Amino acid sequence: MKSTDIPQIREWFKEYAEGFLTDDEGFNANIRLKIDHSYRVLDRMEELADALGLRGRRRRIALGCAILHDCGRFEQLKRHRTFSDFRSENHGELGAYVIKQENVLKDLTPQARNIIETAVRYHNARLVPEKLTAEQRFFTELTRDADKIDIFKVIGEYYLDESPDKDPTMVHNLEESPVISDTVYEHFMSDRAFNFEEMRTVSDFKLFQLSWVWDINNREALMLLEELGYAEAILSTLPDTDRGRAAEAKFREFMKKHTDEAHLGWTEISREKLHDCRIFSLYSSQRLSIENKETTAYMVDAPDWVTVVPKIEKDGKEYFVMVRQYRHGLMKITTEFPAGTVEPGEEPELAALRELEEETGYRAGRLTWLGSVNPNPAFLTNEFTAYLAEDLTATGSQSLDEHEYVDYELIPVDDVVKRMGSGEYRNGTMLMALMYYLRETGKING
Repeated sequence: MKSTDIPQIREWFKEYAEGFLTDDEGFNANIRLKIDHSYRVLDRMEELADALGLRGRRRRIALGCAILHDCGRFEQLKRHRTFSDFRSENHGELGAYVIKQENVLKDLTPQARNIIETAVRYHNARLVPEKLTAEQRFFTELTRDADKIDIFKVIGEYYLDESPDKDPTMVHNLEESPVISDTVYEHFMSDRAFNFEEMRTVSDFKLFQLSWVWDINNREALMLLEELGYAEAILSTLPDTDRGRAAEAKFREFMKKHTDEAHLGWTEISREKLHDCRIFSLYSSQRLSIENKETTAYMVDAPDWVTVVPKIEKDGKEYFVMVRQYRHGLMKITTEFPAGTVEPGEEPELAALRELEEETGYRAGRLTWLGSVNPNPAFLTNEFTAYLAEDLTATGSQSLDEHEYVDYELIPVDDVVKRMGSGEYRNGTMLMALMYYLRETGKING
């Protein structure tokens, strides 16, 4: 994805959503409700992307998922005059259909289109399907988190609104009662999901909404929800009964367990560059704990790394394209997947394609994100990303740097799996890439 993609998608969303406005102000209020919600989910996604360190393509995909996640709501309201999926149709499925019909993502790569459409389709699903790839699952779960945070805000404001004419469809016209049903209470207190059909009262619905935090996937999202205080409106309006108080206590206990991490953190007071090497810089950082203890941390600031797992089929057998080169740290020749550093301003996936072709002479027709990690967060500041490269075409020539000596060969996939972590296969990031590959292809469970 390019830096211009998100502004274009946002402009499409604005024109599309506002195109549903009519002369009926009651109808328009609901349209504007979902427009405003979508923009706030985009804001929440920006904050989550910052907290998770998402950059470049991955950050733009996350923002695309956020602004489009509810685009099916407008057609849903037009057709059925309700936002209830239970009483109309699945707005996630409808949103994915709208995106395709309107050709919203025509300028994106097939992979990026697929990820955004998948996140829109399943952002409201009761459970995320097991069949999703790692990248589809990551962005679907992230979209669900950003969406839930803002729904807490919207529904909380409804509960605090004392106007006699507020719209009861927000709580699906359930009975206003302090009663919490037996089944709903038992499910909530045992961390189990429950269905809409099991709810009888608005108090039941409040527990249903609070239980959404069991399904929030990123700790950063829980911490953002706690920081914004959006759940407080629901908690403050729970019935003052034994069940209401017990439910509140359980919710607060869960949030404290997952968000109370102040005692683990350190605050940076100052930072100094100690040495600048060709491929990394060494820094010292003065840190202060919550107990006012000082320490000096040392960090290696290195560029991000990419590794490519290039798979090719020959004579009915699967092979990896592997490279052999001398590693100065180990002072030995190792066998590895093609890999390298991301240049300043370069997208990681472009770096992966470049390194693959430079080191092996192969070009990839299809590139799939496998996973990203911090190689050693104790002192390294960078990110490592692995990709699967398929549909390979040989150009017949490498393009190596002056001091780079690299041979490449095809090695059977099974042989690499057996050898990884021993002998010549000693590079730890290669083991990470292989694990991601095995997860992606279903050879190990995610």
